[in-house]
Amino acid sequence: MRTSRAVIGVIIALTTLTACSSDDDGVEVELLAGGGDQPDGTGADASVPGPIYRLTSDGNGTLWGVTGSHVLVQVDSEGAVRSTQLQLDSGAVQEIAAAPDGTVYVLPDRAGQEGGDAVVLELADGELQPAVGVPAGEADQPGPVTPDGEPATEAELGYVGDIAVDSEGRLLLTEQVDPAGADAGFLLRRVEGDGTLSTVAGRANPDYDRELSDDESAAAFFPDGTDSTDLTLFSESAIAAGPGERIAVQTTRSVYVIDDASATTVLGAAGGGQLPAATEGPFAGSADALTLDYQAGFPQLTLAVNPDGAILASATSLSGIDQDAFAWRVEDGSDRAQAVADAAADDSQTANPTLYVTPGGDATVATVFGGPATWLDDDTIAVAATGDDGQIIVTLDVDD
Repeated sequence: MRTSRAVIGVIIALTTLTACSSDDDGVEVELLAGGGDQPDGTGADASVPGPIYRLTSDGNGTLWGVTGSHVLVQVDSEGAVRSTQLQLDSGAVQEIAAAPDGTVYVLPDRAGQEGGDAVVLELADGELQPAVGVPAGEADQPGPVTPDGEPATEAELGYVGDIAVDSEGRLLLTEQVDPAGADAGFLLRRVEGDGTLSTVAGRANPDYDRELSDDESAAAFFPDGTDSTDLTLFSESAIAAGPGERIAVQTTRSVYVIDDASATTVLGAAGGGQLPAATEGPFAGSADALTLDYQAGFPQLTLAVNPDGAILASATSLSGIDQDAFAWRVEDGSDRAQAVADAAADDSQTANPTLYVTPGGDATVATVFGGPATWLDDDTIAVAATGDDGQIIVTLDVDD
């Protein structure tokens, strides 16, 4: 979702995995789409147009992804694939967010935001339209350019690092409020039902000096119950909406949840330990999520929350992986789809492990390869994967 300064240059050190489609090893997954040769096809006949690097759900069974720098990919619950070439004034697509009513928001990267008519765009009838904010450029002083209560469509906004849509269809965004610098602080803001801006969390960095320090890096950890306006968010912070008004925030070292104006850590601990060796496949070998030394994945930061509050969060290297237990046996797919899964499992450089955190606070491994993941529905995870011969999107159900 963003380029993370804390993990740039990290090579994902996964044990090489080999998918074995010829025997009973591995986990059975359902093919949703891909492995075919039809650009606007369905299921196994469909061709996904390129590697998916962003993946989100509208909560009603439709997935939205981004491939290349400008192509939006829609995949419905039957696996029908439709692609839209987005026309940006400049830059590339950084993030997307889909609302239950079918609204799709598009966030350009920094160049696109600075060179466009709006900071956040909306897809309408196949074309991008201004949605929220006008570029403000770099602020000379800390603090939001546009105060709370002002119309979001006319708001001057600093650089927006991430977007999401909450359970009521309201747009969430993170806005830079310090001048450009490695330690610039961000606000978490929301577009209310009446179209005005409000601040949910975050602040200008009180220690802003364009340099990083141990104290600032420690912003990932704080006492539970900390007021949300006392949190410091940085550029790599990812956001996702949960049930009610809960919002999950992913840092490079933790995931915390904001609810009722206070924050509680749900994944990660300073000086924590490792997950138990994952030798039996997905959802086996769990541990208390608050005891783990968690590090968010790079460059694809998966963060998604289902209506029960269960979280999917990408991670970096995992140890003790059984090669066969996590291999995909792709059901209802072609030989080509299986070949894509096998190739993805063999490529540790593109692996994007995903952790599953239960509502009760246990963490376990959902997948150890493939690209970004999200919730397709309450208990089904969708994962995109790229191989030498194309791309596929598969689903797997969470164990009860």
